[in-house]
Amino acid sequence: MRKGVLGLSALSGVLALGVAGVQLPSEPAPDKAASDIGVAMAAVATPKLKELYVDWADAHDAQGGDRNIAIELGRTDLRGHGEKAETRYTGKVRLNAIDGQVSVEIYNLPDGTDYEAWLIDDRPGATNSMQVDASDDFLKAGPLTREGQRWTLTAELGPEAFEAFQVDQVVIVKQGTHPTDGALAMGRPELFQRLYTALRTPELFAASDYAVPQHTPSGNPVFGFGNAFAARVANPKPIEVDPDVVLNDLVQLGADVFINENFDGNGRTCETCHPFVNNITIDPSEIARRPDNDPIFLAEQNPAFGGPPFPLDIPQVLRGTALIGIPDDGLDLPSVQRSVPHLFAISTSRGPVSPVVLPFGSPMAPPTPFPLPDPNDPNDPGRMLGLDIPLPPAGPELSPNGTAVPGGGFPAFGFTVDNGTNPPIERLGFGGDLGFVPEIGLLGRLGDAVPGAVITLLTKTPNRVPGVDFRFPTPQEVDAVVAFYLTLGRSQDLDLASLQLSDPVAERGRLIFRNPGGVLANFPNGQVIPMTDQFGAPIGAGKCDVCHSNAGARANQDLFQAICAGLGMQLGLPVTPQCGSTNFNFETGVDQLPSQPARVIAGRLSVLDPQNSPGLVPADGGFGLAPHIPGATVDDVMAGRAPCFNEPQDPNLEIPSGGFGTVIGIDFPFTNPQVRGGSCSEEFNTPPLVEAADTGPFFHNNNASTIEGAVEFYNTSTFRRSSAGVILGAVTDGNNGINLENTEVQAIASFLRVINALENLRSAREFAMTANSITNGAQFDNLLTVAISQTQDAAMVLEEAKLNARQVDQINRATELMMQAQGNPPVLQRAVRGFFFFRRVVVSQDAQPNQALVQAIARIDQAAAGLQQ
Repeated sequence: MRKGVLGLSALSGVLALGVAGVQLPSEPAPDKAASDIGVAMAAVATPKLKELYVDWADAHDAQGGDRNIAIELGRTDLRGHGEKAETRYTGKVRLNAIDGQVSVEIYNLPDGTDYEAWLIDDRPGATNSMQVDASDDFLKAGPLTREGQRWTLTAELGPEAFEAFQVDQVVIVKQGTHPTDGALAMGRPELFQRLYTALRTPELFAASDYAVPQHTPSGNPVFGFGNAFAARVANPKPIEVDPDVVLNDLVQLGADVFINENFDGNGRTCETCHPFVNNITIDPSEIARRPDNDPIFLAEQNPAFGGPPFPLDIPQVLRGTALIGIPDDGLDLPSVQRSVPHLFAISTSRGPVSPVVLPFGSPMAPPTPFPLPDPNDPNDPGRMLGLDIPLPPAGPELSPNGTAVPGGGFPAFGFTVDNGTNPPIERLGFGGDLGFVPEIGLLGRLGDAVPGAVITLLTKTPNRVPGVDFRFPTPQEVDAVVAFYLTLGRSQDLDLASLQLSDPVAERGRLIFRNPGGVLANFPNGQVIPMTDQFGAPIGAGKCDVCHSNAGARANQDLFQAICAGLGMQLGLPVTPQCGSTNFNFETGVDQLPSQPARVIAGRLSVLDPQNSPGLVPADGGFGLAPHIPGATVDDVMAGRAPCFNEPQDPNLEIPSGGFGTVIGIDFPFTNPQVRGGSCSEEFNTPPLVEAADTGPFFHNNNASTIEGAVEFYNTSTFRRSSAGVILGAVTDGNNGINLENTEVQAIASFLRVINALENLRSAREFAMTANSITNGAQFDNLLTVAISQTQDAAMVLEEAKLNARQVDQINRATELMMQAQGNPPVLQRAVRGFFFFRRVVVSQDAQPNQALVQAIARIDQAAAGLQQ
């Protein structure tokens, strides 16, 4: 689908579908409650979703459109249950939905039985959910044929098979078993693929989930879905479906579900932990404002969630540090205690930059075998190639013989590269494991976040029985919330090379942030090039842009391609252009810090009330499949006796058992101390930094309370000892890590504060401009509430560091003007366009903007300009 094909519907929220040239009538939705700020936020979201969708559709068209649909398959129970990690299933499905062809490849299915593939079209019914339900439509693709550890299927179902059948899931089952009885592996198309297919023909849209009548939890109808369905029933002729209406409805439904839907669970909703008025996250101050009966205090209200042996939340830890319990290591294991990430700029941090999709029918690469390295032989090829013990190689990189293939490669550098079929499919949480509940097939995609949260955090009891403790989301709800997620905050990264700041200290911080201190010092042709200012004085090497390119959530692609090429040269392996990935998990050592607030609180509880103590806070390994085993050694790991182990840098620091880690795959060259293959790595995903300053505390464990403290952490010996710190030093200026003076740390923090304020002002302007085109009083005030919170945050992050005083004054004046504007939405005024027989004729109605808001927007613009040179 080309850019410009979709016509954007008006932000006034008119919901209509064109049917044979006639506009369907619709009723205005009732006003939202003032607290439903997210629904007002949807008014600014549809253009963003459209832009993202059209970009995706362009790329999909270039790869063959729906003649080349790729769906990743993953095993549905990756953790626990006593199974070896080597038996992991990985595969891919290719669909040619135009000609009716299906191709399946999957590896490592258990021996001793035969398998078959089924296609599932989720349909409405009494049990409708994103899971396989009896009300769904089923299409058997056929039996799989075994070739060693590779199972394949190529089926010709004919063009008619997909004329009115939308593939919502693909499952692999034992032959003779119906999908409703359970699957071994499964995969789902992502939101944009489902949208693209549904919008391809009127028949497909009528058969899709988007044509099913929907109502928001607050009772507001979503007209685009229901009108399309009603029109199809009433008029057998093909209908014209306006994609803008579908996109607009998706965002509105997603916002309402996010705010109001508790999925028949314990009373929590998504907004319970992601409140819009607090930057879509929580902190101790926000929690202190909550009444004791707030659903966030579930563990206080229901002892089953707060006591031993496996508490979900620890009430004192929640109130003191804003950490919530996440059973991320398995539903029957102790919860790790994590902070709540904000949800801004998700569209900039998800997935690979340019995934490789080969033409339909191309074979995928078999997973590389897992030779366990010989601990007594430093030249053992299993050690040198660095194959990750619990996971097959990741990313579109290299096969063992050096040929370029998607899904092959080696997970080099001691951190995990982009995944292909490796979960987590997308890296969006602190551990890169958002929505990862492998027991039921949630493999870390953005669409898995909703059911993952329902199962882990919204359940009535720890039993987590569907239909009793919660209900599964419907496919429409999942797609709608994903659509809403993708529109929150920025949709583009900054360009730090061209950005210049007016505050001299913040501007120096920008230079320090971007200075890598030399590139590839230890690789062929590597050199250290000191960066200096206009006076020849050296500029500190912050090296931040190496992992946070343009202050975003992705690594510096050019640099990592160079690193990957240099490593390939050292190992004698050719490399492909895709080798340098961008979305990594890193082990930074942050979980090794002593005196972490959460552990101090839990330790005190164990002394004061040992009988009811929840125990110490377990280790949090980020994303990984290998459980921590106390007392295990590197040799135990390499010999296969234990998949992971605890290795506290401080011998006096006790790290409780629990938490999953990732086993480092390779002996990284030139690192000192050496990063050894086979050791345990507690890996976390890089978050975006543009929004950092006003969304603290920081890190997955809220170890730093200020942005200055967060920057200072990377200046510590704890970070320098971590695998990420050691590797960073090795590939930049030669094992020197990051060594900044206090003033340089302050400069970087000042830079982060100013770019945070600029983003606050961009967002405030966006909401204020939209508000000044809306005559609905409640929606107008809700939009202004968000805009005011953004300008207040901008002033706060600058004032805390005494930055840009003149611009702070402008921002405060803008806030005062927006407060004056509240309660006075634009007024519809008849516009006279001409005369007929000396009588005036009204041909349009224009919204006359609120003049105080016009002045506020001008102040916002002046402040943003003043923060830059």
